[in-house]
Amino acid sequence: MKAVTANQYGSPEIINTVEVPKPIINKNEILIEVKSSAITTADTMIRAGKPKFGRLFLGISKPKKSVLGTGFAGVISEIGSEVSNWKVGDKVFGETSTDFGANAQFLKIDKDATMLEMINDDYATHSVMCDGTLTSYNFLHNIIKLKNTDKILINGGSGSLGVAAIQLAKIVGCEVTAVCSDKNIEFVKKLGADKVINYKEVDFTKLNHKFNYIFDTVGKSSFSRCKDILENDGKYLTPVLNLNMIPQLLLNIFRKKKLVFSATGLLKPKELKSFLNEILHLIKTNKLTIPLTNQYNYSNIIDAHKYIETGRKVANIYLVN
Repeated sequence: MKAVTANQYGSPEIINTVEVPKPIINKNEILIEVKSSAITTADTMIRAGKPKFGRLFLGISKPKKSVLGTGFAGVISEIGSEVSNWKVGDKVFGETSTDFGANAQFLKIDKDATMLEMINDDYATHSVMCDGTLTSYNFLHNIIKLKNTDKILINGGSGSLGVAAIQLAKIVGCEVTAVCSDKNIEFVKKLGADKVINYKEVDFTKLNHKFNYIFDTVGKSSFSRCKDILENDGKYLTPVLNLNMIPQLLLNIFRKKKLVFSATGLLKPKELKSFLNEILHLIKTNKLTIPLTNQYNYSNIIDAHKYIETGRKVANIYLVN
């Protein structure tokens, strides 16, 4: 089968599309024929081995898992002898967390992993659902439990997390300020943002009004830079961890304004599946959409990683089989 691999850390050019053996499942596993898989900012960071302290978990000198990708959608082609909750032919989507392996024609996964049945035949949309949408849901609805009286600023409003966060915040009834480039302002407004800031013209950390929450979806700012525009008990939220944040996280116990980090993909499958069920309900009731932009295949997967590393990725991009 074809698979997208990175056998060392480095630039997008180290990516290879190669033929590898189809996975062999055990009695508790499922084999999925992947129809579409997500290509994410996290994928590019893992490929590059950044931040470097992450290599302690992913592999010191090279990745422990060479096949890239975590988000997927496809059809179950084989089940293990002790699998009773799924059957061959089921259309499913989910994510593999630190097992990776989604950017391939076939994927094996545990029967109790983060995986649900698809609600329609849109493989592309389902394959990216566990990236920005799931992460933003965890932060806004699970961790901070947004209220309709809250004011939130979303940095990276046009990215995968941002487009989901804007909609999720507006569903609650929040006042939403989004930060993006000038070319994406209209796109972000259509998603529901009340105010949009062009980061090329305005430094949002110098604004004269305050927010209950700042959701830095791209990790380009910091708690230190943003604390002056937070309310007295406000929180700076980010899914991007760096070593400079460790002392700030430890200092949370001494202050009302707080830095909040979470690695959504490392939560237990049971919890993630409950979030996904809520997300599916919002999609089915036409309250939430998952915008897609670029489609890639095995021949131009390197271009996808280069595009993400420009810092200009809009919404969600994906790989088709």
